[in-house]
Order: sequence, then structure tokens, then C-alpha cells
Amino acid sequence: MATPTLFRRNKNVDSKGVKKTIPSRQEIVSGAFDWVCVILEVVAARLHHEVGGTTSSTSTVALITELGTLCLTSQQNKKFEAVTVEMIHGWIDELSKVDYDRFLTTLKIHHVYDLSKKEVKNLHLKSGQKTAEGREAKSTIETINFVYYNLHPSFLRLQRIKHENPDCFLFVKNVIRRILVITNDQLVPKGTVTSGLHGEGRFVRYCYIQYVCDLTLLDLHVLTPPAKVVYPTPQKVFGNFMQPTRIRSDSRSSSMPVESSDEGFDPESVYRRYEECMSKLKGANIEVMRLYVASSQGTCLDCQKMLGSLKIAHNTHRYSKDTASANWIDPFSWRDIKSQAEPVERLSAVSMGRKKAEQMDVEMGSGSGSEDEDHFMG
Repeated sequence: MATPTLFRRNKNVDSKGVKKTIPSRQEIVSGAFDWVCVILEVVAARLHHEVGGTTSSTSTVALITELGTLCLTSQQNKKFEAVTVEMIHGWIDELSKVDYDRFLTTLKIHHVYDLSKKEVKNLHLKSGQKTAEGREAKSTIETINFVYYNLHPSFLRLQRIKHENPDCFLFVKNVIRRILVITNDQLVPKGTVTSGLHGEGRFVRYCYIQYVCDLTLLDLHVLTPPAKVVYPTPQKVFGNFMQPTRIRSDSRSSSMPVESSDEGFDPESVYRRYEECMSKLKGANIEVMRLYVASSQGTCLDCQKMLGSLKIAHNTHRYSKDTASANWIDPFSWRDIKSQAEPVERLSAVSMGRKKAEQMDVEMGSGSGSEDEDHFMG
């Protein structure tokens, strides 16, 4: 399908009129990337737009492959009430056509290609003004950068994916059978400021809290003293127990598994296997989840480093910013990179997981609790 704007560079300049550049089309397309994550990045961008998100924040999606679950989370703590599995499936069907013009038109941001370099320069000059016109100019500049640094490279890669392995869209679509929304209520005590907790951090923090909760419940109900659960580090949890299968564009030996129907997919068997492994506490044998993470604005360097240490599949390109974040919180310890102070223990993921388990234990004991719908095992 012909998509002229796919090959037309944005007329992007700085406040002095100097052209902003990103790697060439060939370099973007030929570089290493995860096919699943490319699709998820554009899904995250569409999701962010649908809930009225701004380019100063992100929405993040994380695919837990073997549980058929797509996790949604937003730095703005959006609830995503209207988002359904069917809606996500429809978006992926649209992406499989790789129609860049249509996507930009759907998001109502196609107009950035109509701006001249002079107009973009003037927008930069106005964007610093504390007026309505200045705020509008700043918003437009952010949209230009979003299209230029995020959507343009992603669609170039989608085109390569479409050419080399068109079934990958079907694979991602068929895997997604459930939506799980992650909000602050599941991550931190009420009133906690979460500005430094990025979308990727929100997802892995949620997973680790759930994991610690599982182990705590086992400690309370299964193990006999003096036997006691030892909480493994996040690196061991994700690296050994939830290790993903990375599908890289630069590896000829990699192949994309394709599921064209519901046959062979049994979520209940996955849950049973997870529970069995947990109860036996044989961590080395747990290989339950394959994880892929992507954000609407790309993944910052700090989150890239974190995801890499956890062996979670993600894409490393972020053409708009290649420096460390000014404000970033470790999702497990709650340590702020700007602070030398010790993090507050009650905000650690371990403390949150233990507290969650204790609350569940009280509810189960009183008989008034309901099944935890956000729990992986439920």
C-alpha cells in the first residue's frame, strides 16, 4: 500500500531553525528491535491518545504472553474504563495494514506534516511564552516530536515486519485475551507522589508485589515452621521465573510463533502450573511468563537498563532523548535517583506485597473477601 508520508521526513527544526535529525530510514529499519514490542509501542501510542494523555507523560502496555494478558498503566493513573480486548484487536487489525496516513488522521495529528520549517521555528519561539498561544505552541511542538521521534520510526519498522513476517500481527492479536489495568491503588499507599515512577516501573512493580504476595500467602498457609519463605530479588524473579523469549529482527534463527486459532491455548493449565511451582518453591523450574513491554513515548535509558537487568523484552531506541531521566524512582526499593536518603521501607515492593497478603488473609479468614480479580492466579 502506498503511504507517501511514510517516507517524507518531518520538517522539524529547533528554535534557531537548525534541522533536527534522526537516523536514516535504512538505519532505523535494519537496526535490532523486537517485533512484538514495535506493535505494542504503536498500540500504547493509540491508547495514550484515546484517554487524552499528553506528551509529557506516558501510557505503557505489557504483554504477559502465556497468561494471555495485556496490562495497561498510565503515569496519569488513567482507569482505561472503555478499553476492551475487542478494541485492542481492532487496533492491531488496523496496524496490520501499515497505513501511516490513516493512523495520523485517526489521532488528528496529520497536520504536523503541513507545517513549514519556518512555522516550526516560530512555534519554538512562542512555546516559552506563558500565554494561551504559548501553551498551544508548546503542545504542537510536543506533537511534532512525538510524530517525528516515535511514530515515524515505528511505522518504518512496521512496514518491514509486514513484508518479512505478516503473521506477527495475528500472533500478537491472538495472544491478547484479557485486559488488566494497573493503577496507583495496587502500587502505593494513598497519597503517595508517583511522578518518578515510569510506566515500565509501574508494571514490574505490580508483578513483584503480586509475587511477594503469593510467597507470603504460602508462608502463612502452606509452610510449617521453621521453614520460611525467602523473597528472591527482582532480578531472580524476572530473570529466572518470568524469562521472556526475545524475538529479534537481527536473528535469522528466531522465528515468530503464530497462533491462528484458540486450539492449544489453555489458560487454566498455566495457572495450575504457576500455583504448583509456587507451592513447591522450586524457582529454577519456574518458566511461566514471557514479557514484552512498550511505552507511548519510547523507553527511557533508566527503564531500558532496568528492563535489561530483568530480561524483559523491550525496544532500546529513543531518538528524542538519550540522557538519563531527571527524575526516576526504582520501582522495587522506591529509591529516587536524585536523593541520597534511604528510601522509605513501607514504600518498597516487598512491604506492599506482604501488606497485600495480610489483607487478603484477613478477608479470607472473615469470609467476607471476594476473589482478587487482579491476581495472576485468579
